[in-house]
Amino acid sequence: KRKESGLMIMQYLSMNHAAVIRAAGATSYIAPLLQLGQDPETQILAAKLLNNTAMATGASEVIESGGLTMAINMLNSSDARVQEECMRLIKSCSEEAAGAQIILNAKIMPLLVHAIRSGGNTKNAALGVLVNFLTLGSSEKTAVIEAGGLDLVLNELKHQIQSMSGNHAVNTNAIVGALFSFVCDKALTQMLLSKISRTSLSLKLLEMMSVVKGEKIQEQLVLIMNALCGGSNDSPDVDVTLDPQSDEEVRAIEVISSNGIPIFVRLLQTDNNSLILAILRLVWTFVK
Repeated sequence: KRKESGLMIMQYLSMNHAAVIRAAGATSYIAPLLQLGQDPETQILAAKLLNNTAMATGASEVIESGGLTMAINMLNSSDARVQEECMRLIKSCSEEAAGAQIILNAKIMPLLVHAIRSGGNTKNAALGVLVNFLTLGSSEKTAVIEAGGLDLVLNELKHQIQSMSGNHAVNTNAIVGALFSFVCDKALTQMLLSKISRTSLSLKLLEMMSVVKGEKIQEQLVLIMNALCGGSNDSPDVDVTLDPQSDEEVRAIEVISSNGIPIFVRLLQTDNNSLILAILRLVWTFVK
């Protein structure tokens, strides 16, 4: 009881004074409380405290103290509340490269994908881990694609955009930015298209395009679609002579042109020159 009371006080303090908790060197003492054998209430409080600290002051100390590794181990807990708090801690730690590497080494990507598909209490935090991975390096991006996680993230993104829910589990800017980074790298593009077809991805992008707000995101979506169609996104002073398109690129053109023209016509009426240029590049790819 005394231990739990102390943790509750520290957890309360960590909401606004996480730096004080960290400066006191308490992280290394709190992390072991996540271990097997501790009672669930203690584990829940310890996970919340470590997560507050990670979100407020960065996750490096939590990772170094072994808190992330213990949280991963506790995903097998029989207590759903412990699983939920540990998944939230894993999400916070996955924002840093060192944390992502530990998660990769633990080979829990299938477990994260299962958590999203099952729709349980760990779904949103598991989605957050995948989104963080998609904004990191090629190893993390590849892990998400190979596990079949990208399609799940895109479906959730489409759903939340359409519902206009204020409590978004997926960051729209992060995902669109990640997809743009994919099509800027040939190896990542090949990996991406080995798991999801050009036409399927094009349809998902069009669905997002019809409801998403923000001209910068709209511009990136158009540039991604142009790349899927085999178009060039180089600057105007670069020779834009394109190689003959593959059958898959032609099918992507057919899907995007037949479904997206009304959207593009509307966007051409904006005052954003970068967005207009992106649309004109896509149209050039259609008619070249």
